[in-house]
Amino acid sequence: MQTFLKKLMEMVKLAPNLPPNEVHVFNVHASYGHYQIIIGPAEKVLKRNRLQRSLEINGALHHLFITKNHVMPHPTHNQIHNNLRGCIIMRDLTLHLKDPTGAGRKLETGNQKNAVLAREKINLAGNDGEKLLKRIEVTGKLAKDTYKIVQEDILTALANKQYTTT
Repeated sequence: MQTFLKKLMEMVKLAPNLPPNEVHVFNVHASYGHYQIIIGPAEKVLKRNRLQRSLEINGALHHLFITKNHVMPHPTHNQIHNNLRGCIIMRDLTLHLKDPTGAGRKLETGNQKNAVLAREKINLAGNDGEKLLKRIEVTGKLAKDTYKIVQEDILTALANKQYTTT
């Protein structure tokens, strides 16, 4: 299985053997938001004695829809027919996601609570919605699920050549 970082480097046409001190920055304008991606310098991993690069994503998402079991970039058909009852809508989100390994699976642990911040939260789930939102923010589920959404959005945009390098 290819890591998220390797997929990014392949799609942006970066050499897999970049010099260890080199940092690469590029911007992606995608369907759900826009992102600045920073591929960090290589660091040696003691266990495997090989180089590993960190990945940082800064950017903004237009909105997220949160229910008891899911964090999604758009509402489901059933949610729309139920007038979004039981849903929390987060609008104008800012992201600061740090992946220390670039694998696309884990975020930096100290960063998860403040990794995704919303300007506006529309709670259509009542008291349960407030509890749900606090729980997913504290446990890091919001950050992890948002990271998965952002990964898919970035890879789709890169496949459509929607990026600029700086």
